[in-house]
Amino acid sequence: MSHSRATVTAQIETLADVDRLLRETVATEQKIDEELEELLMSQGKDVLESVTTRLQQVTADRLSKALEGVHELSRTTRETADMADAVSFKIRNVDMKQSRVREALRRIDGIQDRVRAIDGCKKAIDADDVGVAVGCVSQFWDIVEESGGEDEEMEKQRDMMKRYAKICEERVREKTREAMEGKNHDMFTTYVQMFGPLRLQKEGLKYLEEYIGGLVWARAQQEYDALVDGFSLTGAKVTYVDALSNVLKDVAQSIDEYVEVMRDAFGPEYALEGVHALHKEADVRGTRVLKRFIEEKGLVKMCSQINNRIDGSMTQDTLIDARKVEPLLMDLLVMCTRGEEYIQFVLQCMVDAAAPNDVSPSLETSVRGGDFGSSLREILSYYISLEEYYVEESVSKAIEIDEAVHGSLTSSMVDDSFYILLSSGKRALSTGRAPSTVAILNQINTVISSLYRSSLVKKLQGCPSKLASCAPSSQQEKYNPNADKYAIIMNDVDLSASYIDKLRAQLDDIAGRVFASSSNDYERVRLVLADLSKTSADMKKLAEQATEQLSTSIMSKLRPILDAFVANSYELSDDEAVNDGWSVSLIQAFEQAFTWLQNILSPELYDKVIESSVDKIVSRMEASVAQKQFSQLGGLQLEKDVRSLIIGLSESTTVSMRDKFSRLQQIATVLGVETAAEATDLIGDSNIAWKLTSLDVRQMLNLRIDFSQSDIASVKLHI
Repeated sequence: MSHSRATVTAQIETLADVDRLLRETVATEQKIDEELEELLMSQGKDVLESVTTRLQQVTADRLSKALEGVHELSRTTRETADMADAVSFKIRNVDMKQSRVREALRRIDGIQDRVRAIDGCKKAIDADDVGVAVGCVSQFWDIVEESGGEDEEMEKQRDMMKRYAKICEERVREKTREAMEGKNHDMFTTYVQMFGPLRLQKEGLKYLEEYIGGLVWARAQQEYDALVDGFSLTGAKVTYVDALSNVLKDVAQSIDEYVEVMRDAFGPEYALEGVHALHKEADVRGTRVLKRFIEEKGLVKMCSQINNRIDGSMTQDTLIDARKVEPLLMDLLVMCTRGEEYIQFVLQCMVDAAAPNDVSPSLETSVRGGDFGSSLREILSYYISLEEYYVEESVSKAIEIDEAVHGSLTSSMVDDSFYILLSSGKRALSTGRAPSTVAILNQINTVISSLYRSSLVKKLQGCPSKLASCAPSSQQEKYNPNADKYAIIMNDVDLSASYIDKLRAQLDDIAGRVFASSSNDYERVRLVLADLSKTSADMKKLAEQATEQLSTSIMSKLRPILDAFVANSYELSDDEAVNDGWSVSLIQAFEQAFTWLQNILSPELYDKVIESSVDKIVSRMEASVAQKQFSQLGGLQLEKDVRSLIIGLSESTTVSMRDKFSRLQQIATVLGVETAAEATDLIGDSNIAWKLTSLDVRQMLNLRIDFSQSDIASVKLHI
């Protein structure tokens, strides 16, 4: 077959071949169909008739039996359906009867419960047991609401209970007023809760507000009278902070005590209304204390004078003493803090009272925007104005009375100023409010960067050169006494830069704790503190300039010795004498020029002056070495000189001279090699941290008079 397929495939070469073979195939298929049709017609007709006859005989009996089964099944199904309908009808009838029975029983129970409630209320009224009677009234109305519907019997019961409820209401009102008049707290709490079951929530809230308001008013009036008179009934002096604290405490305790009572007796909605109503006592009583404080302390006039000072219109006679401002700041701060704590407490109580519902924004705004909240903001604005004034005036006074402190390397203005600034920053942060904190921190930075820095710049003018001129002419002589004064100024500038960093770090740490729950407020404060970092950088730059000027002034005395090194020749031969006296002279001159400063400069500043001066020496020597030529002996001599300087100068300071001279020492080591190739092994020593580059090493090798260019070029250096 595969052979014939291959043969046919071989015959197909063009589309005409495909068409021809297709027509031949169709003709062959038609021929086969015709032959099959003829065969079927001649022999299949008799066979089909025979098969059909046999099938009819077999299936006739079976179909008859199947038909009989279908009829029987249909009859049985109809009977079952009829029976099911009958059963369903009976079940529905039974359900309807049961429902009517249950409804009848429920109504009977309702009638009995209402009767029991009415009877119980009557007996309790007769026994003067108001609490039980109120409970029965509440139970009756709950039953009526649950049962629903109206009938003649229920209407009679409702009328009867209304009469009993009226009696209960009158007795509850009577007992409540009796408790209020007698200031019987437990009795009042007991009876005021009964207004809820009597469906008189608003009336109960009015009694509660009247009672608590009366108590708060009495205490507040007593405190206010004591403020006016100056002393309390016990003879103790009363402060505004105490008076405000007591008012807020009374209101807060009342809210805390009654919020659950109101919620249980009156429901969340009325409990929320009750908390807000009780808070109004603070709006009235607390605001009264704050207004009195503002009036008595003359805060309006005081802040007006401060504004006039800013405008330049304040005279010396109207100048406010900063020492009188500080006690006011503490009072303002405490009142602001306690007022804010109270408001936060009230808002939380409102949230608890309204749960699971939310407190509307308008209600929260009414608390913060009420009379007391507005008075707090007014107090806070006075605090900010007075704090800003206090910071500037106090630092100005510290600068004015600046004096040298015995046994101290700095003057009094440094410690005094930064103590004032830190105290002010802490007070601002303790308000817990970002706006006031930002305002005061800005003022602190402004005072440091302008007033304080200007004072230091003025004192620092010419100070480094004057201090250098006070140096003794010999080690046996004592330095000029004026040196102490100039050294203190230098120390003040250097220490102030580090104090600014410490101030910023301390305030940042406190701010992180105060604003831990508000990342946005903390970021606002940190942005202001970042300005202190810039101020610190400016102060450090000022200190560095002063240090550089002092170092330059003193180093001028060492110039002749360094000039001797520049003139010294290092092209030494074996028979030439070595001139190494200059290094000894430099060490002696360095000690005489600088060691006297060790006792009058702060350790940090002294080390900075030494570092700056040594850097100048090393720089001068490296520049001079690059202009010289060396023999091997000269290179070894330079290495010896550098080593002597490291040892000698280390005795004058704690600064590491080995680090300062490390590069120069490596230069001397390269200049002292025996052959140029030896430099490869020297550079390859992994124990040495090389500060020279490959180019530096080749330049040093070029300074050797005994090395040829070809020898130097052949050296392979990889540093």
